Amino acid sequence: MNKKLLFAVATAISVGLSGVASAATITGQLSINGSDTFTSTSVTFANPANIGGASGSFALELSNCTGCVTMISSLSTGTVLPATIYAATEGAISTDMVLNVASFSYVAGPVFNTLTISGTGYADLTNFDQTPIAWLLTTQGAAGASTYTFSATEVAAVPLPGALPLFASGIVGLWALGRKRKKQKLESAIA
Repeated sequence: MNKKLLFAVATAISVGLSGVASAATITGQLSINGSDTFTSTSVTFANPANIGGASGSFALELSNCTGCVTMISSLSTGTVLPATIYAATEGAISTDMVLNVASFSYVAGPVFNTLTISGTGYADLTNFDQTPIAWLLTTQGAAGASTYTFSATEVAAVPLPGALPLFASGIVGLWALGRKRKKQKLESAIA
């Protein structure tokens, strides 16, 4: 009975650590552009926005489009995260992105002011797994006449080493061997 239980535990650990088959993660970059107004700590978007360029998976599924993107109404240092920054639909394909971290940097210039916001999050794209994303939003211009560019790029996932399930099985095996030896010593001491 104990051998069957040990085998079941080792199998469960190996299967659990080996990962699950899934669709592909998103690759490439998505670029969105539009109009906005901004201060040193916030940006307010004028909707709708446009997909101005894409590469990788984004380019396979989406083409450049005008007015197909809805941005969050505003993003500021006080925005509660996570928050969805954009949602876009083109035919049966949709994409959106949730921000987890945002860092603001404002530079006042002699003619134009610039606000750069960056961070991390995750993106969804029809037919793909949810994927970690690094993003950057840059807006510049004079008051009331600013434009922004938002870009999102996939963050390469760290693959699970193939030897990890084997290592876990080895640990379970060593544990079982130690238990067996302890039991044998106990039985010989009693006899």
